[in-house]
Amino acid sequence: MTTSEAHTNNDLVVTQHVAAPRETVFEFLVDQEKMNRWLGRSVQIEPTPGGKFWADMTGADIAIGEFIEINRPSSVVFTWGWQGSDEIGPGSTTITISLTEAAGDETVVELRHAGLTTEAQATHNEGWSYFAPRLAAVVQGEDPGPYRHADGS
Repeated sequence: MTTSEAHTNNDLVVTQHVAAPRETVFEFLVDQEKMNRWLGRSVQIEPTPGGKFWADMTGADIAIGEFIEINRPSSVVFTWGWQGSDEIGPGSTTITISLTEAAGDETVVELRHAGLTTEAQATHNEGWSYFAPRLAAVVQGEDPGPYRHADGS
């Protein structure tokens, strides 16, 4: 189940339930090989405060930022922005991914994207609402299917 909502302070929130313990989910947020299985075409990360975050989303759209906080196993905070963008430049917005234990071994993943313009919320909502179920699938050992921009389109 994925839900999303935009808040009046321009924070976008996407929530995803994952049938796995939060310690397992957390590894897919800080392990480059595991993150590459659900986010974008290619990801390069250094998951330490001040470490780089780089994600090739389409071959032309490159997200760039840096890690701010790593709170094992409850949350990850990093900046995000688009290479070459005047509207949302590299590192100009902040993403907080929080993991909360739920019934059984389920984890609730809340992705909060702060600092987006009103205009940017719709496209980022579409993107995060696409990636959240992919995260759930790979964590649960399922095939998330082919990435929609694998060919750079």
